[in-house]
This record gives sequence, structure tokens and C-alpha cells, in this order.
Amino acid sequence: MSCTMRIPTIAAGLGALLMMSCACRGQDPAVEYRQLLTRGNDKLLQGDLLAARRAFEELYDYLIEDGVAATDRFRIAAEVGLQQIEIRQGHYESAQKALLALPAAARADRAVALLLAEAHWRIGEYEDAIVRLRRLVAEDGDDRQARHLLGAVLALAGQREKAREQWRQNAALEPAADGLQLAYQARSLFRLGGRERFERASRLLVQSMAKAPERPEARTTYGELLFRAYGEAAGFPSGERELKKVLAQNGDDEQALLAMYRLRSANMVLDAGKTERYLDRVLDRNPRCVDALLLRAASVLDDRRFETAARLLDEVLDIDPNHRATLCHRAAAALLRNRDDEYRRWRERALAGDAGWPECDRIIGDHLVRLYRFADAVPFFEAALENAPDYVPAMHGLARALIYVGQGARARELLVRAKELEPGLVDPWRNNAIAVQDLLAEQYDAVEHGPFTLLLHRSDRDVLREYLLPIHLEAVEVLGRKYGWQPDAKTTVEVFHTWDDFSVRTIGFRGFTALGACFGRLITLVSPVDNDLRKQDFMWEATAWHEYTHVLTLGLSRHRVPRWLTEGFSVYEERARDRSWERGMQRELFDAFHSRDI
Repeated sequence: MSCTMRIPTIAAGLGALLMMSCACRGQDPAVEYRQLLTRGNDKLLQGDLLAARRAFEELYDYLIEDGVAATDRFRIAAEVGLQQIEIRQGHYESAQKALLALPAAARADRAVALLLAEAHWRIGEYEDAIVRLRRLVAEDGDDRQARHLLGAVLALAGQREKAREQWRQNAALEPAADGLQLAYQARSLFRLGGRERFERASRLLVQSMAKAPERPEARTTYGELLFRAYGEAAGFPSGERELKKVLAQNGDDEQALLAMYRLRSANMVLDAGKTERYLDRVLDRNPRCVDALLLRAASVLDDRRFETAARLLDEVLDIDPNHRATLCHRAAAALLRNRDDEYRRWRERALAGDAGWPECDRIIGDHLVRLYRFADAVPFFEAALENAPDYVPAMHGLARALIYVGQGARARELLVRAKELEPGLVDPWRNNAIAVQDLLAEQYDAVEHGPFTLLLHRSDRDVLREYLLPIHLEAVEVLGRKYGWQPDAKTTVEVFHTWDDFSVRTIGFRGFTALGACFGRLITLVSPVDNDLRKQDFMWEATAWHEYTHVLTLGLSRHRVPRWLTEGFSVYEERARDRSWERGMQRELFDAFHSRDI
């Protein structure tokens, strides 16, 4: 739009100049303000932060140029838009500073108060966030979003029962008319847990998506709920599908990306590289996202990079020094490095004000399980269950540890109890673990001989007892003498009739392509009768010898040995026992050379 204007005299005043400036841009400044604000908010919802920033900055510049007061609704909206972007990019302190610099009347605005509360809790200032959110709830008892967030921050601060009370109050309200408010009401139901609440939350989330299809909150929560309810089991609704819709519509939404990472991490059969890229996308957008940094540090800790993990966890605590889950992982890192005093200090900080919180022991137990220290993990899970007898994550952790120390029957009892506590919810790993334990009880016989308990399928029993048992007994004698050590308890060897059953027992799901696995006191093997194995080169003697070497190296190191090293010992011992067992590509190279087919 072109504009010809006369330069006003000084006497005409600044106001006339500003009015003429507005006339150059359009006849009604408020219309232009609304257009820019709408464009900024739309781009923000789509995840296009650069375009959103341009729109909000343009609006802000016009408002300043036009002399609009800081308490004007457009000035407040422009400030909120810009500071939302700052928070999404991890600039929590600068956003907080900018919002606190607003006049008191502007700080009283609901959107400003919500954003200030987020800036506070993102850096561990939980009490400040609680004060602001309590004020919003007191001003409007129907504000489901403020009440849910109040509960979430109370939970972060260790006030678990007060948090649940806020969510219960949300759950008791009639469904909200507003789509966003409805999404947060459903989130409160989801956090409370239980089948009935999940079902009600699901209905509210579907309604919210219909009312506000452009927003990510309801669909993200719906994806998380589906994963929690069905665990991505075949034949059930997929949480991943819903989360991908959020990412397609709303760009790299932080909560959706984190949910995708957690969902995929629960199944080790999935491509780990692809799973990690979801975390990379979070950190590309927000390098100071505490949840993402914690997930990355926990993964590094499970990879036995203890020093690096401790440093990464310290970096998380530099952002939020009061983040209790991070403090638990930091305690685990100290424990794994045998720094007992340091471990106690971190643990005390994690449990300050909430000594009965079961998560700390559950987190430490999970790390020990992932590091193959199954027997060491058992007391931590048991301690978690002493504080919270019906805490299902700790029951699952204890069951997993018990399976791998050869106490499958006790593990099954725990898993059946956990299933009873979660009626209607599907957990694929739990169902698979129960099914395999039932299969062992119904179709397998225990053969006791010397230092071994062999669980053999009844149709394989006579042959395997005749041929497989002598290999194990020879390994005990030869390798035991070589390493100068013998286990102080019997080793259980489970030989599964099918590859699928072996895979499910070993990792909880189908698709594991190994032939054997060792967890210390427990060895799992595939029977040579499996149809798929018959089509391949399967040296079952070499596999048995390989896995028993793991028994010794894990035992001698008390399960404190890197996987690459224990694997190296086992492969070496195969070659030492019989070079024909492991010749790499020598035979193939020989054949290819003489057939001129290299």
C-alpha cells in the first residue's frame, strides 16, 4: 500500500505523526494488530518459531511506534508470544526477566502468570511457580489448565498427595466447554491413573481434539494414554500413530518428541538410531530441555560410561538443581562408581521432604538391571515396594531382575499381581513374561545334574540331556580350571523349543536374532530342533561353550565387566576349544577364491 503524506509541523505534535504512520499501514491499527497476532500464534502452533518470532516482533515494533501502553492487551500478547519462543528455546532466565519487568497490571494477566510459572519451574524454582498457579486457581476455580499445572509442579516439589488433590478436583468438574481446558482436565485424569479414569480421559481427549484440532495438547496426551493402556501391542490402537500426527501438524513439539522417544525406547527391537533422533530433535530446538537431557544422560549411564553420565547429570542439575528424578540418577551414578558418601548425599537430596517416594529405588534398580547386575537390583526394588506395595513399575523391575537370577516362578507371582492392579491395561512385556513362565511349567522338565539345572522341552529332553549336558559339564571343568573360579550356586540353562519362545524369554519380545544369552546365573538357548535354525549354520556346541564363558566372566567381575570385553572372552574361548567352531569368513573366502566368485 503506497502513501503520500505531508511532513507535519512541530506544533502538530508526535501524536499526529503516529496517527499518520498508522494510516500508512492501514486504516484501523487494531485490525492490523490482530492479524499479526493471529499470524504469530498460528506459526507458533505449527512449530515455525522463526516465522512466529518475526510476526510478534513486527507487532511489538508497531505497538511501540504507535505508543501503545505496556498494559494494553496487544502489548501483553506480543510479549507473551515472544517469551513463549524464548522458553521453547531454553532461554528460561531471559524470559523470566522480561516478564518480571512488565508492569504489575500486565503481570496479573493470566497468560503472563502461566508463562512466568513455567519459567520458574523450568529452573527448579518450584515454590515461586506454585504461588503463581495457586493465585490463578483461587481467581478462577474452573481454570483446569492452571490447576493441572499446579498439581504437576507440586509433584515435582515432592508434594505428591497435594498434587493428586489438585488433579482430583479437576476430575470432579463437569467437562469444560473450551478445548484446551478440556485437554488439561483429561491430563489430570491421566495422571491419577486407573482404568476408569483412563476411559474418561480418553473420551475428553477425543472431545478436545474435535473442539481444538489445531492444538497439540490433547493429541499428545492421547498418544501417551494409548501407549500406557496398550503398550503398542499388536491389534490395539497405536500411540505412535497419534504422536506422529502431532509432529506432522505442530512441528517439533517438545512433549510429542519426548513421548515418541519413551514409547520407542520401551521396545529394544526397534531401531535405536531412529529412536535417538527424536531426542536429538528436542535438543536441537531446546538444548536446555531437562527431560531430554536426563533421558540422554540415563542412556549414557546404562552404556557404562559412568564418568560421562555423571557430568551430563551435573549439567542437568545446573539448569534445575531441584529436579528429583535427576538427583536419583545422579545417586545411581555415584553408586556405580563406588562413591558411597557421594551416593548417600545425592539420595538424601532426592528424598528430601518425601522419604517414602518409591521412584528413587526403582530408578537405581532399573540401572542395575540394564547393567546385568540383577542380584544387586533386587534389594532396591524390594525397598521401593516396602514404601509403596502396589507400585507397578517397581513390581515389573523386581520381576525382571528375578527372571534373570533364575527365580521365574516368583517373578510370575509379581506380574500376575501387577496385572490385577491394572485391569484392562495391556503390557506386552508383562503378558509375554507370564506366558513364557506358564509354558515352562507346562511343557518343560527340570533336569538336575551337578552344578546345573536344565529346563528342557519334553520332546527334546532325552537327546539334549545326552548331548548338551556333557558339553556344559566339560565347560565347568576346563574353563573353571582355566579361570580358577566356580559359581557358588547352580546355573540354570533354559533351552527353548522355538526361536520365538527363546526371544521372548530373553528380551521380552519376538525378533531377537541371537542363539543364546547369559545373564549370570541364567543361560537361555535355542534348541537345535527349531525349524528356522535348521536352515542355517547353527553350532549349538559352540553356543553352549560361549555362554558358559559368560557365566565365569560375569561371576568373576561380579557383573562389572563391559559387554565388549566379556564377549571377547567368550569368542576367544570358542576358538581355543575348537578352531573349526569359529573360522570367520575363511571357508567362504576359500570357496569364493577357487570358484573365482570373490
